[in-house]
Amino acid sequence: MFFKLQVNILMPKVLNMPVVSDNNSIGRLDIQLLKSFLEISRSPTLSSAAEKLKIPQPTMSLQMKRLEARAGKLLFELGRRGKPLRLTVHGERLVRHAERIIDAYEDTVNFLGMPELSGSLRLGIPDIISDTGLRDILSRFKAIYEDVDLTIVPASVEKIKEMVADGSIDASISLDINDSNKVRVLWSESYHWVCAKDKAVLFQDPLPVALVSDRDPLRDTISERLNKKGQQWVEAYTSDSMAKIYASCAGGQTVAAVAASLINSDVTIVDGEKNLGELPDRTFAIYQSPSASKDNNAERLIHAMGEFVSLKMQKLNEIAIFMVG
Repeated sequence: MFFKLQVNILMPKVLNMPVVSDNNSIGRLDIQLLKSFLEISRSPTLSSAAEKLKIPQPTMSLQMKRLEARAGKLLFELGRRGKPLRLTVHGERLVRHAERIIDAYEDTVNFLGMPELSGSLRLGIPDIISDTGLRDILSRFKAIYEDVDLTIVPASVEKIKEMVADGSIDASISLDINDSNKVRVLWSESYHWVCAKDKAVLFQDPLPVALVSDRDPLRDTISERLNKKGQQWVEAYTSDSMAKIYASCAGGQTVAAVAASLINSDVTIVDGEKNLGELPDRTFAIYQSPSASKDNNAERLIHAMGEFVSLKMQKLNEIAIFMVG
């Protein structure tokens, strides 16, 4: 996939003056414009986005003028000096399109430069994270490495440990624990207290809390933090699915501890309110079975998959950290 910038239009004399353009005559779109645009949308200031991409700030400003001219619409609202740029409605819509384009572009680059991999790999992941961004990332890995037969096995943390030990699965992505089968740490993720946007649930007494099942060690941590702060609470909902727990918060029924990468604009973060204790980060690692350690091809597959997941999850969490402030 190749993108080439062909822009032959007059820039507006005033920065916030919309440009009316004939999109059919301007030409193809430069992928770098979209990369810069996404980085600005995820950064507190234009200068911090330019620093991260190692692009001079004036160059990035010019890129955004070009993109607005290409769109024929304002993408940013001008704020006060030192304040972050805010996306317009058109800017927010472009973010969704740009994310899909950049994902496809990166997958294509990965495909062109990928090592030759083939074979089968049985991967275990905990129930509690099986329906998060990790599943989408693993689906992208499968789409790129078409000769790899990747089977995903969701199970409890304890069950996954047993399957790794006895070779029922080749590898697992799970909580980082002191285990000789660990290959490497993949990513760390912060957790936050969230509830519905109106915060009405915070005024209920006792406080209704959604908890993960007793098969996940996060449950004990949450209970301990709530009790330590003297918070009166009741277990109002329990699930093995973090997505279902999140839905109970967004729907206004509960408060819950949720991974940063799951948080969207349909909930609000309430860390520090109502005697809600501070939550620890959780670190995830990849493990391989003793039998896989003796198979060179299995080790190559596990290494490649781990590298891919680590890169994508770190990127996902960088975006989430900015969103949660």
